[in-house]
Amino acid sequence: MEEEGFVEYLPIISGACRPDLYVAKTRLITGNGPLYDFWGLFCHNHIARDAFIGMYAGTWIHSDEVFPFGSRYALEVASSLLVAPPGQRPDPQRYPIAMANEPAPGKSANATMREYTFGRHDVSNIPAHIVEDVFHGVGLVACEDILRDTEILWYYGPSYAGLRNYPVNSIGCDTTSTISPPHALGHALPYESVSPMLATPSASDDEDEDPSYQG
Repeated sequence: MEEEGFVEYLPIISGACRPDLYVAKTRLITGNGPLYDFWGLFCHNHIARDAFIGMYAGTWIHSDEVFPFGSRYALEVASSLLVAPPGQRPDPQRYPIAMANEPAPGKSANATMREYTFGRHDVSNIPAHIVEDVFHGVGLVACEDILRDTEILWYYGPSYAGLRNYPVNSIGCDTTSTISPPHALGHALPYESVSPMLATPSASDDEDEDPSYQG
């Protein structure tokens, strides 16, 4: 413990990512030296290059909509879907992948986001009114070997420029990984980590009549 009330690390409680991840205070430093005062994502074990890390989970809306809690953690998927963990300060144990930071100047990204398409058999606890057979999601994948207890970092991309208030290394990285997240995890994905394609708000006059609408 570094100070009273400080939690050294938080174990995750998400079924959408590898179970040996944990959340702790970031090791990124500000321009004048002190550590930033926010969370970062780490792993108790070594992560091999191209290994799956975890799905970006949360609330799903069509890209024409707006999250009532803001877009700070929003991620665009499949060109017409947005996903974000609920709240302006998401639960880091339930949504650990959202705690992964960008590399600061002088640091390199060691992971990247990758989009996936899944079948119905890849997803658990699908609500009864959802009839679609194809689901979309995005997950974090290692693009280099990541040593245990090393902070996992990925570049959010140029679309995040308007929300940044910190300097960043804008060089990302890539992966050739072909492993599927359900295979990597050994179980089907939680429903909140994927979404069927959603109708635009204008196309859904009555959301109760549109089983694909979850806005």
